[in-house]
Parts: sequence; structure tokens; C-alpha cells
Amino acid sequence: MVEKSRSRKVLALSVLMFISLGPVISAAAQPETKEGSDSDIAEKILEMYNRARELALTWASRAEQAGYEDISNELKGAVEKADDLINQAKEKLEAGDVAMAAELARKAINTLRKALLNVKDEYISSRNATGGREFLLSAIRRLRGLIQRLEVALRALESRGVDVSQPRQKLEMAKEMLDDAVGLIEEGKIKEAKEKVREAGDLLKEVITWIREQIREIKKEILQRRVHRIISAAERTTERLQKLEEWLIEHNRTEAAAKVAEAKDALTQALRKFNEAVDEQNYSAAREALREMLSILKRLRRYFIEYRSRKGVAAGTGG
Repeated sequence: MVEKSRSRKVLALSVLMFISLGPVISAAAQPETKEGSDSDIAEKILEMYNRARELALTWASRAEQAGYEDISNELKGAVEKADDLINQAKEKLEAGDVAMAAELARKAINTLRKALLNVKDEYISSRNATGGREFLLSAIRRLRGLIQRLEVALRALESRGVDVSQPRQKLEMAKEMLDDAVGLIEEGKIKEAKEKVREAGDLLKEVITWIREQIREIKKEILQRRVHRIISAAERTTERLQKLEEWLIEHNRTEAAAKVAEAKDALTQALRKFNEAVDEQNYSAAREALREMLSILKRLRRYFIEYRSRKGVAAGTGG
């Protein structure tokens, strides 16, 4: 009993601790004058995030061991979503966009904090449940809530053209099992009801696994399309830069031609690095080369926009 009370207090205090993280994260979006302040703030934010992530995974593991699969899955899902946000934040920070990096980091930590707050009451309520009847009814309520969330996920996948007939059938079976379990509880057949709840939970685990696999595949396809777009853009840009360099040389604009050649060589080198890394299955190096290409393309785009803008202003003044 003392151990249960201690667990409840630890979770409650842990959740409250992360409510106070906002001010420090907000500071990251403010302009700084001290040298190294951006990196110091980034370090603090990442430290906070890692603490929040560790806490969420710890309680996901404890909930799973205690038989609260829905609570565990909710926390794990929040961690996956938050990891994606924090990775985006790191990319923005590397690109020098400190304000956006701070905003994404704030969202990542708030995602974990919200998940911890959501499960706190459910977890404590379930641990306080007295007797098999109350425990099972509490479990049934949670599983029904999980079914609703899974139905939303299936509809989203269906809208993308994914065949969801099999997992949807499993959800319907789980619903029937939970209805049967309620009837058995009312008849006092607690052991049989517990078995029905367990079977329903197993079906929901299968659906969750299936949904995660589909989401991974979708993310993979999206990533592949994005990579293809970046590579195609880099190849087209290289060809255009080559033609532009030749034209500039032909018109004796050697200084401008040298700058174009420099940009073209940097892009060509990044392309070569990417292809070599893929051939060697060095995906970390491939990612780095891809980021380098994207950075060069963005700089070139900004340069051409500024150039056209200046050219337009000059033409207007001359007229």
C-alpha cells in the first residue's frame, strides 16, 4: 500500500515539475546579445526534453507491466510524436532559425507534458480501484476510449487509400467482447469477464501494431518523395548553373561566372557525396549530404529572389 501511494506521488510531482518548463523555452525565442547564449539555451531545452522523454517512457513501461496497455501506448505514441518535433527543432537550429527551433521544442515538451497529465488521473484511478468488478469496469472504459481513438486513426488511413477492413473487423470484435464482459460482470462472473477483457485488449494490441506499421510505410513514402524532389532540383539547378556560367564567360563577366561556378561545384559535390553514401549504405552521411544540398538550394533561391527584386527596382528607377 505504501509503494502504491509513493508511485502516485512520484507521478503527480513529476507531472507538476514539467508544467514549469515554459518560461525557459520561451526565452529561446527572444533575441540574445551574449555570445554562445543560443547554444546554451538549446542545451537546456534538450536537457529538459530528455528528462520529459525519460519520464514518459518510464511510466509507459510501468503502466505496461501493470496491465494498462492503453495508458502505455498513449505515452509511447506521445514520445514518437515529440521525437519527430524535436528532430525538426534540431534542423531549424542548425539552419540558424532559433525562434522556430524554440517553438518546435516547446511543442515537443508540451506533447509529453500533456500525455503525462492525461494519464495521471487514469493511472491513479485504476490503482485505487477496489475489487475485481470496479477494476474491470475501469479497464473496459479505458479500452472503449482506446477503440474510439483507433477508429479515428483507421479513418485517416482509409482517406489515404489504405485498406482498413481487417483491423476494423478486429475493433468490432473487441467491442462485442467488452459488451459481453459487462454482461458477465453484472452476472457476477468476474473470472470470465476478465478473460473477455484480456482477449479484447490483445485484439487492440494487434490493431495498434498494424496502424504503426502503416504509418511507418506512409512516412517512408513521403520521405522518399521528398528526397527525390531534392535530388531532381539539385540536378536541374546544376545544369542551369552550368549554362549560366558559360553565358557569363561568353559575355566577359568572369567575376560573376566564378561565383556561379563555386555554387555549381558545391552542389555537384553534395550530390556526389549523397550518391556515394547511398552506395555504401551510410545513411547518416547520406542525410548530411541531403541537408547540405537543401541548404545550397535555399541559398540560391534567396539569392535569385533578391537579384530579381533589385533588378526590378533598378528598372523602375531607370524608367
